[in-house]
Amino acid sequence: MNNRINVKKTAVSLAVLLLLAFNTALQADQGTTLDLLRQKYERLYNDYTTKIGQVTQETSVKLAQEVADAKRIYEDARRKISVPASKTIEIIDKGADQALAALGITATSSGIVPVTSAGAQVSLSKFTQPGTIKGDNYCGQFAMATILHGLGLGASAQDVYNETNPRGIFTAPPTIVEYLNMQGVPAREKHPASLGDLCARLDAGQPAMVLVNADGTPHWLAVIGYRADASGKITQIEIRDSVWGDGKNSYIMDAAHFQEIWATPLGTGLKGQMVGYHNLMIDIPPVQTPVKRMPWYSGNFWTASEDLLAGACNDVVTGWSTMSPTSVIGGVAKGILGIPGAALSLTGRGLQIGGEKLADWGSTAWKQNGVLNKVSGGLAFLGGKVGEGIGAVARVGGDVLSSGAMLIGSGIKQLGWVFAKH
Repeated sequence: MNNRINVKKTAVSLAVLLLLAFNTALQADQGTTLDLLRQKYERLYNDYTTKIGQVTQETSVKLAQEVADAKRIYEDARRKISVPASKTIEIIDKGADQALAALGITATSSGIVPVTSAGAQVSLSKFTQPGTIKGDNYCGQFAMATILHGLGLGASAQDVYNETNPRGIFTAPPTIVEYLNMQGVPAREKHPASLGDLCARLDAGQPAMVLVNADGTPHWLAVIGYRADASGKITQIEIRDSVWGDGKNSYIMDAAHFQEIWATPLGTGLKGQMVGYHNLMIDIPPVQTPVKRMPWYSGNFWTASEDLLAGACNDVVTGWSTMSPTSVIGGVAKGILGIPGAALSLTGRGLQIGGEKLADWGSTAWKQNGVLNKVSGGLAFLGGKVGEGIGAVARVGGDVLSSGAMLIGSGIKQLGWVFAKH
């Protein structure tokens, strides 16, 4: 009897996890889709191998067949995957929620809680303290050096600092992406990322970098592990960084606190609202054969204006310190050409914030009694939503202009890298 129950639970779990994986794949960008789907299947297979020792030989044959069927479904999805209409996605989400409810797993308003094995623990122990750095504001370099050291690539932590941030200023996301790529790590900026994205990468044996809020200051850290409770909920995150996880031991952080500071790297004030960074992750895919290159576009479209301005500062300051003319010229080009896009994007973000506040006020007024409240609340709500829409369009337009400026500036900078390489 117990064996039959185990089989049923396993079958339902397989179906739910595959549904979640397929749902994630449908909504992810094409570059990440199949990679995450494969990682979900591999995690599911590990669950199967754990359960297999708890059942009889007869039942194990049946379980093996179920996993084989699951693999076939994954292979079919890999060949035929396409993005369905929003109605189809809604049906998939509803089905997943119902299946999760049957298993006692809850969902959140921002998406499904990451599913992992009960009591799972991942700790990438090879990503240790990378060495000391003499300088200021070197959190980005500490995290990069941690990753490069663990992958067996790159120079010393001090060299990473000297080559990417010798003046101790804030390290922009594009600067990190460019440097890691030039060391043979095909890193890319992912924004916004989720806890599920982070854990999927860790499950594949790869670390990641994230931008968080450390007492009001943007701070880079390397994530190298996580812990889950008996229900499979992620409860702790293991990090390496220059503040908490600097030394012999890594630092274990409460997952709820981690998500809070990850979502607000520049705080919750006006500055944090105006700058679009939140849940920013530097994704580190597996390195098969390291290929050192400088990417043409090292940012993320949805934060192109922020990436452009921060990257331009890094290029000019670091290029001047390292005597790289193309880096300086490229940074200046980014800064000058990026002014229209940054201005449009900033205006759009301001309209979005103002429109959201106006709509919230209108909604509150509408719920109160009285004709005046109904009229003013309705008009305010409508005006706020119009402002949000106009702001969103302006923000996209600004990111388009900023992306073009980034391509030009990066092209100039890449010329210096090509000449130096040859």
